Amino acid sequence: MAKVPLELELRLLLSWRNQARAHERKAGEHLKQGNRAAGFYAIQIKDPQNHIEAFRKRETRSIEALGVNLRKALARNDQLTHDAQGHGKELRKLSERIRGLQADLERYNVLLTTDDPQALGGEIILPLEDYPKRLESKSWLLGINPLSKTDQRTLAITLIFVVAIFVAISIFWNWTGALHFQAYPPTNNDTLLVRIHNGTQSPITLALPDTPTGTHTIRVDVLTSGGDDGTWILAQPQSTQWVYNGYPTTQLDPVQILQSLYCEFSLDLKQLMTTIPDAHAIKLTFIDAKDRELATQEHHLTQSITNDQ
Repeated sequence: MAKVPLELELRLLLSWRNQARAHERKAGEHLKQGNRAAGFYAIQIKDPQNHIEAFRKRETRSIEALGVNLRKALARNDQLTHDAQGHGKELRKLSERIRGLQADLERYNVLLTTDDPQALGGEIILPLEDYPKRLESKSWLLGINPLSKTDQRTLAITLIFVVAIFVAISIFWNWTGALHFQAYPPTNNDTLLVRIHNGTQSPITLALPDTPTGTHTIRVDVLTSGGDDGTWILAQPQSTQWVYNGYPTTQLDPVQILQSLYCEFSLDLKQLMTTIPDAHAIKLTFIDAKDRELATQEHHLTQSITNDQ
């Protein structure tokens, strides 16, 4: 029987915990009445949290192994890039492996941080005693019983209807989908976070700070001191240290953002201020692969950022 996917396993565990907490009041009522059911509810409240902690401890080892593999792949990529001999085929394979490892790290980061089953597809409502059974069954179908012929016909008609709606929605999104760019105000006096959501029907490639042909990028301009006569200065690539998944983007291939997904990048403001110390505002412009400006956002730099240099 197929193994339960990690997302489904955690979704079941978080749903179990939510339902157990909802029944916590019942445990107190049964305890007051001397009812044996009190022990059942008490166990059900503790069990899901124990399982969640065991799940995250187990998957922490997985993400640590992924981090080791990614560092090795990046080191090998750097070695081949600086090697005088041609390694085009191996570099292409390494690039695919690095992207795959980065995607896995993002997936595991969600698994290790989310506490809401809604983030994994929604809460699964079951009787408390059924959650352990579902987890032990290792079944994709969550214990759905075989359908009668009448139910099968009903399900087939429903599926046709759902598919038609899905096609309509897909066409709608193909017309209206867009890229969404958000630059958040600087935090901790040293970092500015940028989130890009790909709402289109095709992947995009983002390169920072360099801009190979055919890639999206973010242009960084800085406003220098001088009152109303202040001047916007284009920050040079060596001044803009972008970080993705804990690694400087200069050590990575351009990042591919798949349709309907988002990626986050952080800009090191202190590194920027070492070359432009009199800056008091920053402007980020999101530029597409055809060199068109899609969005622009500005943020003031606090005095503490500029004075910490």
